[in-house]
Amino acid sequence: DGPASFRLEDVTFEYEEGRPCIHNVSLEIGAGQNVAFVGPSGSGKSTVLKFLLRFHDPQKGRVLMREHDVRDLSLASLHGHIGAVFQDPLLLAGSIRENIRMGKLDATDEEIEEAARDARIHEAIVEMPNGYDTPIGESGGRLSGGQRQRLAIARALVRKPSVFVFDEVTSALDPVSESAIQETIASLALGRTIISVTHRLAHVTDADMIFVFDQGRLVEQGTHDVLKEGGGVYAGMWRKQSGVEVAIEGTAARIEPGWLREIPLFREAPEKVLTRVADELVFERLDANRTVFEAGDEGDKFYILARGKVEVVTDQGERIAALSDGDFFGEIALINDDQRNATIRTLLPCSFLTLTKARFEKLLEQDEELRIAISQIVEERLED
Repeated sequence: DGPASFRLEDVTFEYEEGRPCIHNVSLEIGAGQNVAFVGPSGSGKSTVLKFLLRFHDPQKGRVLMREHDVRDLSLASLHGHIGAVFQDPLLLAGSIRENIRMGKLDATDEEIEEAARDARIHEAIVEMPNGYDTPIGESGGRLSGGQRQRLAIARALVRKPSVFVFDEVTSALDPVSESAIQETIASLALGRTIISVTHRLAHVTDADMIFVFDQGRLVEQGTHDVLKEGGGVYAGMWRKQSGVEVAIEGTAARIEPGWLREIPLFREAPEKVLTRVADELVFERLDANRTVFEAGDEGDKFYILARGKVEVVTDQGERIAALSDGDFFGEIALINDDQRNATIRTLLPCSFLTLTKARFEKLLEQDEELRIAISQIVEERLED
């Protein structure tokens, strides 16, 4: 049938009655296009993707594939055209062969190996003691994160889909695995429609069209070059993310000194001050599901989230925000003795650049010009 096109017409959706989370979204995806849904955490980008898969149906508006309302298609027919890969792939405790065959129950061994080759995991499989009959353990626990994602891609490929959807598939991977998976995804684009959901904008610079969501609305659309100069949500996200770089090995990170002006404390700081602060930042890593600090803890460190995702939780346990690449928190700890007013927990493996209050104060003692500049900034912030 060839690659499929999609169109959303004035789509509105609500999980709770009277509280819509998607507002009047209309967009068009051409057959064979490589497109991306991006936006801040909670913007609605993954929810919109779920309409294409009919995980949800909108209360208002229509979703069409090849000009047919998806509600008129059987789920088997719809999903037969689409290969979907998610951040946490659902894998069985059986063998590699059995997991790939779940994508097409009558797949031959030759078709399974072809899919594995296209997913670039065949060589790793044949080096395992039992090859394709190797058991992968509960939820694929015997495989690396990158191998689990490649296995999920192979399972999607074995049905020879005309559409691929990827939902944050590399967000939990180390930089080396992430780069390799992105190369694999790029190799699958020929002759298919590709739809990716990601918060990492470096992955979408070559997309034919980028749809930008914010607070449940489609607020911008265009190519990377157009959007980054547009002064909108995308440009702000690009500026925030592009100033912080994590080494491919995942063991270090660096920041452009001028990027520190994104932080109110340093917005008016001279270049010399920014350079000194950037030089003092320390690289730290935390696994997923770890507490960075808790509400009520002493505020003694400032954090820049170079890579990953964290949640912000009140002392009553309510999640009020999620932060990702290029976000920062705790800068007020550098200039006063307040306790933390929220708990921060990692949702994904995270890399931080940090500066302790003690190191910041020592830096001020060593540099009179820096101390005066920061004192003026603090006074201005307090007046504001």
